[in-house]
Amino acid sequence: MKKNKFKNIIGLTLVEILIGVVVSMLMMGALYTS
Repeated sequence: MKKNKFKNIIGLTLVEILIGVVVSMLMMGALYTS
């Protein structure tokens, strides 16, 4: 049970990092295009 919970936490953090990178890329793209 604990191992599965730990894996879920790691997965969530990875997803959050990926979302952050995508958002920052979109923001940079918007700045360059404008």
